[in-house]
Amino acid sequence: MTDFADEARSRAARLLRMANTDDPREREALVAYAASTPDPPLMDAAGLATRGCTQCRRTMWQQRDVWVCSGCGGVEDDIMRCPACQVPMAPPAEGWFGRWSCPSCPRVAVRGDSATQIEWREQDRLHAIDLLDAAIAKRRGES
Repeated sequence: MTDFADEARSRAARLLRMANTDDPREREALVAYAASTPDPPLMDAAGLATRGCTQCRRTMWQQRDVWVCSGCGGVEDDIMRCPACQVPMAPPAEGWFGRWSCPSCPRVAVRGDSATQIEWREQDRLHAIDLLDAAIAKRRGES
């Protein structure tokens, strides 16, 4: 089948084809799932970002600068908070896929990072600084 013909198929038909099952109960459950959930957004250059909804715990998709829930339809602004300072992090410059940065401390994040990932990145940064300081001290003849 050509890509064009596959794209013309409904979401339910694609799910049934991927499942590759003849069990009527499974097929019925897949059709019901496709009917009860919205289609995911089109994937952009940064990929498809997802996270859990804070209200109903279903999947949220990022669409430009907002998050939209597939279950309850809730909409949330795309705001990342620094796990240490608890202030909103500044997004990358318009048109750039870069790192969000905390205005109060040197922590940085990539879109979709969890607080744990932000802290790991900060620990890696501090470790790299320690290694550089040790290398500089060794060159100077210090111990």
